Amino acid sequence: MMKSYFKLLGLVVVLLQAFTGDAQPVTKIAAGNWHSLFVKSDGSLWAMGNNQEGQLGDGSYSLVFPYGTNRAEQIVASNVTSVAAGAYHSIFLKSDGSLWAMGKNGFGQLGDGTTSNTNRPEQIVASNITAVAAGSEHSLFIKSDGSLWSMGYDQSGQLGDGSYNVSGTNRAEQIVASNVVAIAAGHQHSLFLKSDGSLWGMGFNYWGQLGDGTYSLCRRGLPQPVSQEQR
Repeated sequence: MMKSYFKLLGLVVVLLQAFTGDAQPVTKIAAGNWHSLFVKSDGSLWAMGNNQEGQLGDGSYSLVFPYGTNRAEQIVASNVTSVAAGAYHSIFLKSDGSLWAMGKNGFGQLGDGTTSNTNRPEQIVASNITAVAAGSEHSLFIKSDGSLWSMGYDQSGQLGDGSYNVSGTNRAEQIVASNVVAIAAGHQHSLFLKSDGSLWGMGFNYWGQLGDGTYSLCRRGLPQPVSQEQR
């Protein structure tokens, strides 16, 4: 009798899922130029949209119009905790602190030591990563010691290493040694917060996006404090 009850209960669950879809709520989202990513509460990673550069991570490159998929597909089954999307690349964190990436890599924005695209998730750092951010063609991450690291395109100084490397940097390099707690990446500029509440920026500043009081073609290749004066 009890076995029949559990079998019936299981059938009801299956039917509910069939009619209502997966009940797992979405907890994290990210959007690139033409692709989207999200994480569900079970830690699964899903992707949809343009996939010409392999940024969906499903093992393919969509080379025929419409160049992607219009329904979300599962890329990783579990343990994903955070996700970020660049123009044509994607990066995510797992619960063990490992950093993973896929997609376009022409400027080394995946940080794997090459400039070759990849259409499947590739582990970049094994552990101790706490936050990620993706700009158009560069990436940032924070380690558990509060250090800030960057890789990828650097023509405008968005990596913060002072080099303005137009070829890009394909291995992550440390920019700040400690006390970084949050990061964000724009088209060709980057922002980060320190534990003392100070805001810092580097990169392109033509529209004043670094908040240093100027509108300047002069690029900021090293981190600069962002003015927080209220008008």
